[in-house]
Amino acid sequence: MSSEEIERVRAEARAAEAALLKAMSEGGGMSFGFNSPAARATVAPAAASKATTSEVDNGSTFYNSPKLSFVGGPPPSAAAAAAAASSDGAASDGRKSLSKSGILMLDSDDEDEDEDEDEEEDEEEGEEKAEDDKDQGKEDDQTDDDDDDEASTTKDEAPASQTKKKQEAENDDADEPAAAAAAAEADQEEDDGARNTTVMADQLEDLYTQFASRTQYRLAQNAVVSHSIRDVALNHSVVQANDFAFSVNVHVSAGVTHQHASGRCWLFAALNMLRLGTIKKLGVSDFEFSQNHLFFWDKFERSNYFLEAIINTAKLPVTDREVAFLLDQPLSDGGQWNMVAALIKKHGLVPKSAMPETYSSKHSRDMNSHLNARLREGAKVLRSLIIRGSDEEELQDAKHEILSTIWRMLNIHLGTPPKKIDWQWQDKEHKFHKDGVLTPVEFGHKYAGADPQDYVCLVHDPRKTSPVNRTYTVKHLGNVLGEPPVKYLNVDISVIKDCARKALEAGEPVWFGCDFGKMVKRDLGLCDKNLFDLDGVYDTKFTLSKEDRLVYHESKMTHAMAFTGVDIADGKTRKWKVENSWGSSDVGNKGYWAMTDSWFDEHVFEIAARKSFLSKELQAALATEPIVLPPWDPMGALATDEAML
Repeated sequence: MSSEEIERVRAEARAAEAALLKAMSEGGGMSFGFNSPAARATVAPAAASKATTSEVDNGSTFYNSPKLSFVGGPPPSAAAAAAAASSDGAASDGRKSLSKSGILMLDSDDEDEDEDEDEEEDEEEGEEKAEDDKDQGKEDDQTDDDDDDEASTTKDEAPASQTKKKQEAENDDADEPAAAAAAAEADQEEDDGARNTTVMADQLEDLYTQFASRTQYRLAQNAVVSHSIRDVALNHSVVQANDFAFSVNVHVSAGVTHQHASGRCWLFAALNMLRLGTIKKLGVSDFEFSQNHLFFWDKFERSNYFLEAIINTAKLPVTDREVAFLLDQPLSDGGQWNMVAALIKKHGLVPKSAMPETYSSKHSRDMNSHLNARLREGAKVLRSLIIRGSDEEELQDAKHEILSTIWRMLNIHLGTPPKKIDWQWQDKEHKFHKDGVLTPVEFGHKYAGADPQDYVCLVHDPRKTSPVNRTYTVKHLGNVLGEPPVKYLNVDISVIKDCARKALEAGEPVWFGCDFGKMVKRDLGLCDKNLFDLDGVYDTKFTLSKEDRLVYHESKMTHAMAFTGVDIADGKTRKWKVENSWGSSDVGNKGYWAMTDSWFDEHVFEIAARKSFLSKELQAALATEPIVLPPWDPMGALATDEAML
């Protein structure tokens, strides 16, 4: 190699070493062992387009590659370079050395001094040789000055060419650290992945061994792969300890209703509660209000409610969580007690014969899908109008057009709600009665067993963020604009039990909301906290409290039903009688369920209670300003698609 090439190689090596050590000096002290990737990561810029080797005057081998050059040993992986670049700095005095073997060693107190001296001697020798070369160059230049003009011109062009080559080399050198860092990062990720995979492989081997070695696990596997976990884990001692005898019964002669494949549990539970007084007034053995009637009006009113919410949030980006929540479920089948009360107040009630069930009322999925598609299109139209600065009249005209389409679709799916009914009936003694023409509102006022406006919602929300004796509401939870929003009074679970017991002892059913996906057996009609021995099957314990299940998304209100009895022994409540709306065939005791008091504690969240059953303190608490919970709070889940079919 010529003296210029040697000097350039040295300069590049020193620059690369300085950059590397500067990066490391920003951290604490660290040494690298001989075999570590970082110890082999002395990087110098590439000087050739393909891998070659050449001797440097200090005896080290210089490896050239298209991207990187390495002094002293084969080119390490980019991961090694990254490890060195990201490692901590040198010792506190900042001393450093490049060993002749090409291994980068951070100074230890004794050994590195010798290496420093060797390196300095090498550098001094190189500098002296470079000086000699420069002096020789000056002599040559002086000789050239005596040549003719053509030689002088040639001499002037040579430095310009050399300068250009030097600049190109510097540019190439400047690109090397970025390229090395990118490659190093990729290799480091590969190394990390391989390391994690190795650890996981060891863990998996242990898991295989542990499972295969336990007879309990193999037995559980053999049972559960062929049977329902609810059958395998069923705790038969719990089943044997429960019966369907209740000391307090609200005598309902009517059959159990069926919501079919829809999420209308909240409507069915409310109408089942109200129909008891109607049956007595009419003197009949069975009666049902039209669930389809209220279902129709809920869909229509909620469409309007949704569109107004879209208008009110139009200035928020469509990716905002609140807007995303609205668009996720423009319409759902679920609902709340206050929403039933609002519908009955505005649209009244009709007997089931006046607006019977349809296919879509019993199987609502396809209808909901098409209604939601139209409402989302409407949301886009309204948001676009607001962005363009349209006035209120234009907005309302657009909203009216959207609602006209919703009305048409609902009529096609659910039938047309009657404006008036010509009411007549035959009682259980076969006597004929005729009451003439009534509007739905008039019929509801005259024949409903109770006024829904006389009831308030008590909830048990044990979260620390929800103090008791305070009222709450959930943003965007409602259906009829202009009616009071859904409002809860948070109380202890003992208060809810006491109010429910008073109502049942007074002969009134009780509407309630719960998480019905936990510890229940459909065919047995049984709800018990210990109904399934999951600990015995899985060899693990599920320890989340009621509060924790709410906080960690393990529980929420999913189903509404009605209490129609309670079993009391020695002044203590043992179990509760539940009227569900899943029909009477193959469900519980002809459609009725038994709920133990411990299950009530864990999974019941809400009841509709008469205001008269509340203490003066609680009635006063009803007047407090509601705390507004976010739309996605679990206290609003019963009005979403989480409602059980």
